[in-house]
Amino acid sequence: MRCDRASLLVVCALFCATTAVAQKPSKLATMSGKILADSSERPIVGAQIAVPALGLTTTSDSLGTFRLTGIGVGRHLITVIHLGFEQLKTYVTFAASGTVDADIVLTPMATNAAQRVGTVTVTADAVPRGLVDFERRRQSGIGDFLTEDAIRKTSRGELTDVLRRLPGVQFSRPATGFGAYASAGRGANRGRPCFIAVMIDRTWVYEGKRNELPFDLNSISPDIVVAIEYYRGMGYIPAEFSRERASCGTLIIWTKQG
Repeated sequence: MRCDRASLLVVCALFCATTAVAQKPSKLATMSGKILADSSERPIVGAQIAVPALGLTTTSDSLGTFRLTGIGVGRHLITVIHLGFEQLKTYVTFAASGTVDADIVLTPMATNAAQRVGTVTVTADAVPRGLVDFERRRQSGIGDFLTEDAIRKTSRGELTDVLRRLPGVQFSRPATGFGAYASAGRGANRGRPCFIAVMIDRTWVYEGKRNELPFDLNSISPDIVVAIEYYRGMGYIPAEFSRERASCGTLIIWTKQG
């Protein structure tokens, strides 16, 4: 069969385009490294490394090494847990297709603290860790509360689907057009949104400080959320959650990791 120059160029173009699509790199990021014990720097086997907001989890191997893939671009809370060591929580910023290499050092618990852990009895009817105080505050009637059952019935894939049930909560999008920030209407500062302070599992992810970037609520999958509390203003916020600039309200999110 005779192939002229034009035909060959078309075939080459199609082949190159197909190859480019097949080799298109993922934009998801990766985190890898070692989990080490403080002072001795010995490898820790079986430590759990997680990105709670994304539901991603892995464990360190016999050499203490780990690799966590599929991490979305942006700033995420990383937790590291192992029995006998203090839990580590830190924020890491990930770039598209990037890899973050980090050796993480855990601090051993005090001897008496480790002994107390061994005496805890877990029963099937126990309230999940982190939700005992949630239930206490819910009984007080101050604030708005969503239980896991209500969250599952309302969710359609994004956490904002659930949060729309909370009275007075509005949402705005960042300049990129992706994500959602929660606000309580417009503030006195030139009509800008009055962003709500956000806590996840006892860790503040947005406190309402000057020049602080609001937290993207849709970066959390509703599938890992088990309870939500919302306090509309300073007059409603419990003292344990009080923040100087949290006048626009406070949102407390509890996940399965909490």
